[in-house]
Amino acid sequence: MTQDGAVPAGTLPGIPSATPPAGVPSIDPRSWIEPKETFPGRVIVSAYRLCDPKYMEPNQFRTVRLPRQIWQWDLRVERLDAVYQLPDGSQVPVVRYGGYDLERYNARTGTIDPTNLRSNKEVLIGNAWVTCFTTIEPPESLVGKMADFEFYPSKRISRNVAKNVLLPIKALPPDWTFVGDKEVFVVTREAQEARQAAAGGGGSAAQSTASTTAPTGVVVSVAAATMQLPELLHGKNRNDIAGLINSLPSEVRHGDIIDGLISGTLIEQLARDGKITLGADGTIVGSQPVPATA
Repeated sequence: MTQDGAVPAGTLPGIPSATPPAGVPSIDPRSWIEPKETFPGRVIVSAYRLCDPKYMEPNQFRTVRLPRQIWQWDLRVERLDAVYQLPDGSQVPVVRYGGYDLERYNARTGTIDPTNLRSNKEVLIGNAWVTCFTTIEPPESLVGKMADFEFYPSKRISRNVAKNVLLPIKALPPDWTFVGDKEVFVVTREAQEARQAAAGGGGSAAQSTASTTAPTGVVVSVAAATMQLPELLHGKNRNDIAGLINSLPSEVRHGDIIDGLISGTLIEQLARDGKITLGADGTIVGSQPVPATA
């Protein structure tokens, strides 16, 4: 306290100044970082495609039906440092989806316009691939290429926040191999762990556990639970496995459903059946709610 009784800025009487521990950011936002995954990966799919016809239907991101199918970049990268382990002991790859729409609907004119240099997310991703590999045409030429990647569940780009941004950072040589123990993201069957995951506990997002048996309470059949998935998964992203599982009410957390979400087979089946559509970046667009019966 000064002679005139004033309290120096940043302090309180009797309370010494403190320094936050490691992991707590400073008050200067220039030192802050965005949450991300960093991993070595291999391109397993890279191709032009027309969107699924169901993708043309109105959804929470667009209120009108597309006048035609739009072109997309279908891009999938397998993590080389991690696997999912299913309850039966089998392992499946961890895949990140990082493509984007090459055309977009113009709500003002009602037309389909090409993606252009004002499309901040697409420009950022596309330029990262060009910087890393120089040549990215045709897109199939990227299949088999390896790199160190950064995956952002959300990333600020200019004045907007983009979801599911996958960026190659450094190309790896063709003979590169991962050395060491792969990280294993385990999915367990214990209902208690499922309740912990649903409550936000149980480790990191990638390691969140989920029940493959329905916890106590109202239980619906697997068929009825599957019918609810288009509504429950709408707006989620297939890259966020823990988010998909934790979005499910306890009564629909059957083993087959959890296993199918982890391996991706259930998502693919729902898409083939026309129950959902998948954006190029992995966003799930579901149908209208379907009443469930026990």
